[in-house]
Amino acid sequence: MKSSQGLASDTLVRTTTGAKRVGDVQVDDYLYDAGNRPTLCTGVAPPATDQLKKIMYHEFDSSEWTSFTCTPDHRLTLTTTGTRPCISGNRVFWFTRCDRQLPVKEACDLHLDILSDYFYQDLVRGDNHPEPATVHAYIETARETIHTSMDIYLDVLSSRRAEADEVDSMDKVFQDVGSTDEVFSIDELNQLTGDLNVPSAEYSLPEEPFVQWDLASSQSTHSYVPSSQPPPPDGDPRSSSPLSDSSSAYLDNAHADRFAAVRKSLDSINCDCGGLRRVGRRFKTEEQMQLALKILQGDLHHLVDPLIVNDGEEFSMTIGEYERLCSKEVKRLYLKLYRTPLVFHPSTLSAGPQALLVDPYFLGLWLGDGDAANTRITSSDPETPVWLKSYVDRLNSSKQPDDNLYLAETLTHAAGTVMANGYRSNCDVFQYRIACLQLRPGKTNNPVLDGLRRLGLLGNKNGGIPHEYMAADEDTRLAVIAGLIDSDGSYNKRDNNYRFTQATDGHRKIVYDLKELALSCGISVTGVSLHMTTSPFTAENPHTPVYAIYLGKGSEKFQKHLLIPRKKMTGAKTYYSHDARPFKVVDAPAGEYTALEVRGGQFQLANRLVVYN
Repeated sequence: MKSSQGLASDTLVRTTTGAKRVGDVQVDDYLYDAGNRPTLCTGVAPPATDQLKKIMYHEFDSSEWTSFTCTPDHRLTLTTTGTRPCISGNRVFWFTRCDRQLPVKEACDLHLDILSDYFYQDLVRGDNHPEPATVHAYIETARETIHTSMDIYLDVLSSRRAEADEVDSMDKVFQDVGSTDEVFSIDELNQLTGDLNVPSAEYSLPEEPFVQWDLASSQSTHSYVPSSQPPPPDGDPRSSSPLSDSSSAYLDNAHADRFAAVRKSLDSINCDCGGLRRVGRRFKTEEQMQLALKILQGDLHHLVDPLIVNDGEEFSMTIGEYERLCSKEVKRLYLKLYRTPLVFHPSTLSAGPQALLVDPYFLGLWLGDGDAANTRITSSDPETPVWLKSYVDRLNSSKQPDDNLYLAETLTHAAGTVMANGYRSNCDVFQYRIACLQLRPGKTNNPVLDGLRRLGLLGNKNGGIPHEYMAADEDTRLAVIAGLIDSDGSYNKRDNNYRFTQATDGHRKIVYDLKELALSCGISVTGVSLHMTTSPFTAENPHTPVYAIYLGKGSEKFQKHLLIPRKKMTGAKTYYSHDARPFKVVDAPAGEYTALEVRGGQFQLANRLVVYN
């Protein structure tokens, strides 16, 4: 194959056998497509040399700049963020396509809402009621004749999760991650670019010719039961049912005429850049403005603007086409590179939860706040002994009565006393130990103590999280994470993320294992940071290393396992997109590049960034 479009030969791409240089990829290698599925490399062009461009962006889950280098005519795969319609001042604002052309793949969409409405109308107005088999055959025929090339694209948008490899660790990453999705005031936008389409005309809508906007098929309050009997003579659904008036709301031109003037003003946009721009329209009344906003945010947006652009829409263009886009605002804030999701990775080595020696939540709790020499856990939270007692009861349900376990409780620091670290306790601190009655001198039957010993953790936590838990099912992994957060984690309500720390080099591996565990569950994690702190416990070694990571998007997964109320997410903050990045294009020196051809046309770089052939 021959191609003038390609990536620098030293660019790393993601393959089924690991990261590989573009220049080392061979035909029949499998890369990953935009949907995280293996895709076959069907062609590799000989290396060539040409002038190159560098695409610079902030690495995912990091504040560090990274980049990839490619030819000037390389195609970019971009997604939109922050484009939801809104009201600012006395206008409704949204984004629309500049060239006033539907994308080609729009014709491939299967509009199930419209089709179901057609099917419903055919049903209630027809004389014959089809049998279920006939309906299924009709639907299958329709599906077989509809092009489904959008499926991969929709899979990407519906399942995106976050992933980070080895990245920078700083809370500022999560504080700043949403800064590029900022909603500006109209005056600020005018000063920023001056390319908004905001005419001064005021739009007054004609009287509303219908009562409601819903499709007929969504109004029925009863289930359709197939019957061979025709409807009664006086049961014409077109005249007796309130569904008939709203059934044509989707198709009747009279309804669309209310916004005809708005659509006509949009069609006057004279730009063929192939991008998008922000537009604003002012309506006569607040009620009309709210109606327009509601329609734009819903499935009937085509009544106002059939070419509206929403979050998650994909744009494909060459670097040259991108640089010629008319809106600087769009390039800076709303059109971004994106990566594919991180998903849970099941392990083929997993033996299942029945093979686990101790409860996964207990393991996390003990690794954080437990005594390495025994089953003792230190805590000031009242939820901890309640859960530990329930764990003891579960274990006792399979033991003989004279061999039962019990939960021993010891008050170590009363509220107001000074602890060993020099801080004054503001609440009672207890130690809880799962113990069992001694059957005879030196002999006990404590499955928790025995489990920690068999895992190689008793007396030494340096081994981190055991492999049995790292390779377990997703729910087990999430329970371990929750135990670690409930013990040595803290919740940052402002930024809606978690910080987990461990002091001393002996506990370093616990932090790195938690990072790997969280990533495997689709949770966004920063890299591990290290700082030195003064230790109040060791006079001969006053400087102690502290290792820390932050867990962000995806942390809602382990909420059901958390016990401590103050560590549960409030849900008040909406996540910004951690999977999309604004970028800039700069000139690069001439260099070697290699062109690849894969099935489907898209593949991933090593950090899961999606690129084209």
